[in-house]
This record gives sequence, C-alpha cells and structure tokens, in this order.
Amino acid sequence: MRQLIKPFMTKIFRILLISIIVASCSLNKKVTYRDLYNSYAKYSTSKEITLDTILNSNVSNIEFENKNSKVVLRTETVLNYAIKVETNDSLCAQKKRDLESLINMIHNHNNGFYKIEQEIIPTVYKRLGYEKPKRYEDSFVKPYGYAIETDTINKTRLDILKDWMISDLCINGKCIVLDKRTKTFADTIYYEIIDFKDEHGGESLVFKDRKPFFNVKVYSDIAWPDFDCMSADEIEKWKKK
Repeated sequence: MRQLIKPFMTKIFRILLISIIVASCSLNKKVTYRDLYNSYAKYSTSKEITLDTILNSNVSNIEFENKNSKVVLRTETVLNYAIKVETNDSLCAQKKRDLESLINMIHNHNNGFYKIEQEIIPTVYKRLGYEKPKRYEDSFVKPYGYAIETDTINKTRLDILKDWMISDLCINGKCIVLDKRTKTFADTIYYEIIDFKDEHGGESLVFKDRKPFFNVKVYSDIAWPDFDCMSADEIEKWKKK
C-alpha cells in the first residue's frame, strides 16, 4: 500500500506543476524547469545546499537510486545520524523502531548497501486508471522501471532506509548526488518548499536548473495518515477501513 500511496501523492504534486505550465506558457515554446520555477517563484522558498563531489570508493557507502538521481551516503555518517536521532523524544515510536533496525543492519554487515526506488509496475499503473498504460508498459525496464546506475554486486539491500532519513541527511549536506542526466555529481542542490496557500504544494530536493529529483513531502487537502509513523500491521488495518 505504501508503494501505491507515495506515487499517487507525487502525481498530485506533478499535476499541480504541470497545470502551471499549461496556464502560463504557450504550446510552441519549450518549457524548462527554470521557466517552471520562475512561474511559481512567489510561492516558493528554497535553501541552497553545497555538497561534496568526491566519491571515496575506499569507504563503505549506502547508495539510493531513483529515476533521476543516485544519492550516495557514507555508511558511518548514516550510522552516527541514526544513533543521534533515535534519542529524539519528539520522534514517533515507529520511526525509532526503524532507526534501531537500520543501526542493527549496519552493525551486522561490513559491505556496502543499496536501495533502489521502484516505479509503479504496469499492471498496477493500468489498475489505477492512468492514461496511456501501453506506452508506459513499453518504456518499463524490469524490475525497477528504469535502467539503474548502481552496482549491487556484493552489497546488501537496505530497504529499512526510509525516505525521511535520506532527505534529512541531504538537507544537512550529508550526501553526494549524481545527476543521471549528465552523469556528474552535483556541487549544489536546493531544498525547495512550494506553498500555494490553499493546502497544496510540497517540498522537494532539486538540481540547479530546478529539476526535482527527490520528493520530501506533498501538501494536500486529502487527509492522509503519516505512514512513516505506522507499523505494517497498522497500515493493513488502515487499508481495510
């Protein structure tokens, strides 16, 4: 269910941005991500984040990959972060349990780690009623939906690494980010917050040209629970309501 909900909420955010493009730009003009940013700049605030661009292959890393980017985190940095944040009293019980599981996973494995975000599979895409499912199915690369950059050989899959952990680390400059379009590591990214003041908008990490590569949060007037604070059993019960 979690895998279905996140793409759905991400789609809402993308629809909002596309609507702005249609409303503000002519059809014969090629719209860039910078143009899009300029069109909603009055609703946006952003934080510039300077990143390291040197990848040390001699240390253990955790690699997270999605369609647009590969985020590399030093395993030691993630471990120190998890140990520190786990003591935060304001954190919900499930997030603390996830951090504890993450710490145990890192302690029990000496090799590198990876997590690859999976696109919605074509059968689910069709069931959700998305437009042009056949074209989507033709472009789907199994098993993830796109060709990956990550070398997973001799590395441990780390699904317990959560999106909110990755965004926390990147917002604080504790990651290295590969722009898969240019095959180069970004020296600067932005933490962008878009608030349309009508309960819609969102937070994302974007490249210099304002192309989003990691969704942090989506604002919506649809009431969704915080799934990061729910156990698998609680999510199953919620699905049956």
